[in-house]
Amino acid sequence: FKDMQDETKEKVVVLHLNPQLEILSYEVAAIGSATATLMDAEFIFEAEKLKAEVVPMSGAELQSIVEEVANASPDLASRVKAAMQPRSAQEIKR
Repeated sequence: FKDMQDETKEKVVVLHLNPQLEILSYEVAAIGSATATLMDAEFIFEAEKLKAEVVPMSGAELQSIVEEVANASPDLASRVKAAMQPRSAQEIKR
């Protein structure tokens, strides 16, 4: 994501990870600035349906998170992998 560090507009980027926390792909879901943002309506609908939080951030902030994930300890990677496993609707309601 180094190509996004010099962006002048905020972008909401969705990372698609595999269970090993490797980035499979990414998509830009929104582009904006401090006063206006263009959001993909389908993306927002899906996020709301999944009760997912959408947090806009700069390219530099995103790069920092990607580097942190890439350098995660094996223990943390294992815990995240377990948390990403599908759960039943009953478990989610708890």
